[in-house]
Amino acid sequence: ATSCKARTFSGEEELPAALNDANVVIICAGGPRRPGMTHDDLFNIYASINRNLVMACAKHCPEAHLLITSN
Repeated sequence: ATSCKARTFSGEEELPAALNDANVVIICAGGPRRPGMTHDDLFNIYASINRNLVMACAKHCPEAHLLITSN
């Protein structure tokens, strides 16, 4: 038996509090292509989202294990 805490956060301004002392971070970024969007457009959008979140993890919880799922 182990204890587990689940909390919710919303918005970029709450990111430091959400990541502080985290052991595991799960990043799910994805969505459908919109009309007129290329695969490259979609890749660039989600690559920048993942980059920003991983950089925040490096700053606020550098020892955490990351699980990243993205299209």
